[in-house]
Amino acid sequence: MKIVIKYFSGSGNTEFISRLLAEGLRRDGAAVECSPITEETVWSEFDLLIIGGPIYAGNCPEKLIRWVLRTVPPTATAKAFVYTTSAGLLNAFGANALSVKLAKKGYTVIGNECFVLPRNFYFGSYEPTEEAYSKELFIKARERINAVLNLLHSKPQQAIKLESKGVLGKDLFAELFSVMAPFMGKNYRANNNCTRCMKCIRNCPQQNISLKGSKIVFGFKCMMCTKCIHGCPAHAIEYKGRLYRQYRPADYGG
Repeated sequence: MKIVIKYFSGSGNTEFISRLLAEGLRRDGAAVECSPITEETVWSEFDLLIIGGPIYAGNCPEKLIRWVLRTVPPTATAKAFVYTTSAGLLNAFGANALSVKLAKKGYTVIGNECFVLPRNFYFGSYEPTEEAYSKELFIKARERINAVLNLLHSKPQQAIKLESKGVLGKDLFAELFSVMAPFMGKNYRANNNCTRCMKCIRNCPQQNISLKGSKIVFGFKCMMCTKCIHGCPAHAIEYKGRLYRQYRPADYGG
């Protein structure tokens, strides 16, 4: 069985789920290609497509939505499974919204899932998830992975019922957030602890960060994935003049 897993991940939650799915499927004998959407895919024949992404303002990020619409090839035979990661299930519509798009491309969508994992976006009124609960969420996510693997191996696999009503509105809201994000992203800055290691520049999915002279500069293409804040080895990137605690899934069992 040939399986392709493609995902977008900011601070690592979605990558964690993708890695566990890939490990489990390979353990059961499947041929699995697993990579982020920022890496080019050479599409060939496959049996199952798995797509994962985080929830931003109720939907998946516009970058992932556009990638699905523009890059995923149509099919007459392949199946699909979609999952998202979110700090909560309320207003987490991304998995269904992506599933509807894949169904229109001919995929038999056999399931979608939202994994609740610790919050990694805690600016303004949002608070970080408590440490004990964060560890509990990763334990539950591993348990849920086993259930998903059982689903992916089950026979026969039937298409699930999808809700197409309201998807356009949710996609428009994702587009609105993508318009707002560059303005929000102008509030980032690297403080004096910055070592100019260039990791933020290399890892930015929008190529929004550059080095001008000896200064790290944030452009106007930010998508608010927070990868730069949480991935900085020197913990040197501030938002609105404040240094936030870094989030790493590995600290909680991810």
